[in-house]
Amino acid sequence: MVPAPRPTVWEHFTIPGHRPKWQGSDAVVETVAKGRRGAGTTNHCMHGKATIIEEVLDWRPFDYVTMATLVPMPDAPKVIVTYAFAEIPNGTRVEIRVGKPKPKDMAFLEAAGPGFKANFDQSLKNLGLLLAGSSGTQPVVDEPARPTLSERFLTEPVHAHAH
Repeated sequence: MVPAPRPTVWEHFTIPGHRPKWQGSDAVVETVAKGRRGAGTTNHCMHGKATIIEEVLDWRPFDYVTMATLVPMPDAPKVIVTYAFAEIPNGTRVEIRVGKPKPKDMAFLEAAGPGFKANFDQSLKNLGLLLAGSSGTQPVVDEPARPTLSERFLTEPVHAHAH
């Protein structure tokens, strides 16, 4: 349980500038698909010289985000991970759901899984401490500029006329 509203917890999972505060990474560098964060976005989560690559596969704000994650380990498969968020009294429950691996990848996940779980548990504890007593408000994090895409709108903007 994280003592903050679901939108706040979502932001701490999905805005690159928030993640190093609680996740133990040095930085998160994002490549945004089609000018907007969501499915297709790729994150490079920097941990010293190691980089974890995450490709966002599915994205439903405040409910869940699903990623294909590749850790910098020999013979590591891409692991499908969903982070799901549920509003509960006094905060948000965060669930981590790991996709069923291919049979050839099972041994790797069985060996690495306990370490991944320990890191995730510590990260959630850090996030809870960060947000405890803050009423879910955090300083604004600089967002990358999003270009306006001409194909994003079907019509021209409507201008109000004074009467």
